[in-house]
Order: sequence, then structure tokens, then C-alpha cells
Amino acid sequence: MGRQWQSRSFYLGYARGNGFGIRATNLDHDREGRVLRRKWVCDKQGSRREEYLTNKDRKRKPRLQTRQNCKACFSIGLDSNTLKYSVRVFMDDHSHKLATFREVSSHRSHRNLDEGDYAQIDAMGKNCIRGCQTFEYMVD
Repeated sequence: MGRQWQSRSFYLGYARGNGFGIRATNLDHDREGRVLRRKWVCDKQGSRREEYLTNKDRKRKPRLQTRQNCKACFSIGLDSNTLKYSVRVFMDDHSHKLATFREVSSHRSHRNLDEGDYAQIDAMGKNCIRGCQTFEYMVD
């Protein structure tokens, strides 16, 4: 992989095609500011802190558990000789059910609009189409 952002773009596309979302975790720089290592994980990686789960003085109902200790990750590192990024770790062990094609866009990492979408939203607003109708149109 030539550049760091190409790696993210690759893993984001892979995640979308396979039904999971991603988030960035580890990032290491050198003194010149170059990224030495970068790691992305499944958005269900990790778990809640123990003190959150055992809090007896809770005033509000706890949020639903979203983390499920998923081990899927993708890591790149900078080769000091060639100054190119290479894949260091690629794990595809998911401990949860993957999303379907229609559900995958609800993951935070896949919720983005391109310029065409923004133009369409703007045009619909100028033609007196309400926001909820525009949203419903964009989802379908």
C-alpha cells in the first residue's frame, strides 16, 4: 500500500462489503511527523469498563451494550527502508453477527454523503420538500 489514506479507504470498502463498521485506534508518529503505525478495528471491538457495569448509584437506565470484544483489525506500518506502508496485521475474526447490505450504512464509518448528495438535498429544500421527506428519499 502506497499511502496511509489508501489503506483506510481499502479497509473501509472491505468493511462495507462484509457488513461491519470500523474505527481508528492506534497511531504512532516519528519526530518528523510521519505516521509509523496505524490500526483500524471493528466498531464492536472492546467492552465497557467494569465500573460502568457495576455502578449501584445509577440515576439513569444504562445504554445498550454495543461492544462485543470483536478481534477483527487491520494494521499498517511504515517500512523504514522503502518509506512505503505495508500491512502488518489483518484479522477477520468477528464475534458478532455481521450487518446485511441494507443495514451496513447505519454504521458510523459508512454514514457519509458525497457532493452529489448535498446538491440533491439542497435542490429538494429549495423546491419546498420537507427534511423528513428528503431523508426518506435518501434512505431508499
